[in-house]
Amino acid sequence: MKKIFWLMAFLISCNSHKSEFCDFEKIIGHWKFSDQNIVFYENWKQADGKLIGEGFLVEGKDTLFGEKLLVQKIHNHLIYTADVQGQAPVSFKCNSFNGTTWLFENVHHDFPQTIVYELSTNEKELKVVLEGIENGRKKKEILIFTNFKK
Repeated sequence: MKKIFWLMAFLISCNSHKSEFCDFEKIIGHWKFSDQNIVFYENWKQADGKLIGEGFLVEGKDTLFGEKLLVQKIHNHLIYTADVQGQAPVSFKCNSFNGTTWLFENVHHDFPQTIVYELSTNEKELKVVLEGIENGRKKKEILIFTNFKK
């Protein structure tokens, strides 16, 4: 009986760790945030058991900013890595997950120290919150993306 209990506990534990990654798969697709004449895109796809994304900021016909994004399981933790052009890649660990919201943190990064992805219940909006301390001051950026192609 004890063996069955421990086996069940192990399986439940494995499924709960897997679900934060499986649920993050809901962001696969093409997302767009617009603010005046600036547009920010995030595109996500799945490959080799990882989620691979790209983000880029466009003003008019010029791309101002680009980054490669990666979400993967490492040692039973969900890790979000941003590789911004001209900078070293930075990883953030998922420290909180509730089914539609993922909180990634890296307290050692300059800005942001936290990245929150929150998917709307209808999965048509993706709220991304970048937050932390920059130049000694609290800073928070909120981007509301819409899914324009799945």
